[in-house]
Amino acid sequence: MGDIVTLGTTIAAIGCCLATLVAAARLLFAMSRGGVGDRRLSRVSEKSGVPAVAAAAIAVAAAATILLILAVGTSVAFNLFAWSGTVGTLVLLVAYGIFTAGAWYYLCVRGPRHGHRAARLDYIVPVLGLVVLGYTLYRNVLPWPATTSGRVIAILAIIWVLVAIAAIVAVPRQAAKIGDRLAHDEGLVFSTGKIAQTVAEIERT
Repeated sequence: MGDIVTLGTTIAAIGCCLATLVAAARLLFAMSRGGVGDRRLSRVSEKSGVPAVAAAAIAVAAAATILLILAVGTSVAFNLFAWSGTVGTLVLLVAYGIFTAGAWYYLCVRGPRHGHRAARLDYIVPVLGLVVLGYTLYRNVLPWPATTSGRVIAILAIIWVLVAIAAIVAVPRQAAKIGDRLAHDEGLVFSTGKIAQTVAEIERT
């Protein structure tokens, strides 16, 4: 039975790895297309249309991170899985929270400004989601971990989030340009408004 559970966990871990790789590659592709980093990362596969170069770069970076943890951290497979998974989960909880807040703003503030009336549940469901995410994040960080590895994991997650925030603050116009292109690609652009104007300017250039 234990082997079956381990097999199921392995399959779930592979699925999680692929999901986060796709998301990270898509963001790296968007950043490169927006003028951040090497422009070659914005190339897409002629066969599938996916950002293959960005996906390969993320895969290499992930493998390098695992090897680094093996070299200076732990060689125990369970610890490797738990440590990297916990850091990723904490960061994803923050990302989900930001996404949920953005969804509420898009549905309840930006939409009505452009004539798209928000449904009643649009005002409620994202807020409930934020409560659940906030509580989950709180319970995973506080009380502060008693073990050294637990504290390191929490600190790494905090540093990762702060680095992302610092990058956005350092180059706000570039970050806004990337966000506008992502919004346009995902169909989150109204026919009028600042985002539509920004995207139109980007496409002209």
